[in-house]
Amino acid sequence: MEMHSKNKLFALALCALSAAPVMADDEHYVNFLLGGRAMGMGGAYTAISDDPAGMFYNPAGIVYAHSPNLSASVNAFRFSNKTFENVLTGGNDWSRENSALVPNFFGVTQPFGNFTVGFSYAVTDTSEEDQAQTFSNLSSNIERFTINVNETNTVNKLGPSIAYQASDNFSIGMTFYLHMRDTKTIVNQYVKLNESLDTSSTGQHTEWTNSYYKNSEYGITPKIGVIWSPTDKLALAATYSQNFVFASTGYSQTTCLASHKTTSSSCDTSKVYATQTAGETSNTHSEDPFELRFGTAYFASSQLLLSADMTFHSEVTGKRSVVNVAGGAEYYIDPEWAVRAGGFTNFSNAPTPTTSYASEQIDFFGGSLSVTRFSKNSSISAGTNIQYGTGTSSSVAAGRITDVSALDMTFFLSTAYSY
Repeated sequence: MEMHSKNKLFALALCALSAAPVMADDEHYVNFLLGGRAMGMGGAYTAISDDPAGMFYNPAGIVYAHSPNLSASVNAFRFSNKTFENVLTGGNDWSRENSALVPNFFGVTQPFGNFTVGFSYAVTDTSEEDQAQTFSNLSSNIERFTINVNETNTVNKLGPSIAYQASDNFSIGMTFYLHMRDTKTIVNQYVKLNESLDTSSTGQHTEWTNSYYKNSEYGITPKIGVIWSPTDKLALAATYSQNFVFASTGYSQTTCLASHKTTSSSCDTSKVYATQTAGETSNTHSEDPFELRFGTAYFASSQLLLSADMTFHSEVTGKRSVVNVAGGAEYYIDPEWAVRAGGFTNFSNAPTPTTSYASEQIDFFGGSLSVTRFSKNSSISAGTNIQYGTGTSSSVAAGRITDVSALDMTFFLSTAYSY
């Protein structure tokens, strides 16, 4: 076998996954629902927001809590799976999985006359991936292909809120979040050719590539909201927010070790058998869109509450504008028990994938269900959020478009206390 033919064999496996895209999701805006009550209602909470979670959804709503309130919700388990179909040599699928155990919200509010102030901490997105996969005999040319991925991604927001009840049926509020995000990805790939195909005198050909990437960013996310109740049974609400990143830095490193000189797409060792590139970058964050959220809540009876939200994210460079909707319901079985359910969309902001432009476009549809037990001054809720989507991707298989499906499940436990 000639050298250039062997290089092509390495590329067949490595080129397919050379991008090794991170699981950190910048293509969607509803990666994580927050707050126990809101999570049970599918995130349709803009016109309710009368507990500490309102500091995230609509700070104008916290004036309706009427008493000091402490809330913490814990995601007992979050699991995500993404499968790229026919992406590996020989028509094999490639799946990526991640899971995380994380507290996603904590908040406290305190009323002062017509004003209510509060402080909250929210984890708006998180993922942890640690997996090792080995594929044998992908084709008659490739004996073994191994890929190991370790990734962590966390987006944290924390800050104060203030709300003012201007009248019996109108309130306004603002939250000022500090935004922090950390992402780290390590990918190892190894390819071994089928020994029967290697007729060179240098021995069996292998290639190993290690990629390391780390990024940190800091910024602010102000949010302003209003709630108006034209009748006792109906509430209308709106919010405006935008994320502003003022500092972002990144570091990347790629190391390749080959048993031969090659110019495969994974790395270029045309003159030596090992290469390494590394470098730091600044201002790595692109522009964020503004968010407009509109909500309505209908208090049908003392037992039944219905809500609906519509959220718009503007178009920015590299991201389309997106409209998502959510609906939820809350029903009190008796004074001690309530059930909540909801549905929501989580559409992609990514451009349509093409063979010349790397992109991934998956549209999700989700649902939620929870149950709550009340006591005199406290409550505890347990429930789940599930979303599933399908779409296409050109960010993994170089030069071609593949079908992709994804599943995200969150099981949560939430507690609240009024004092």
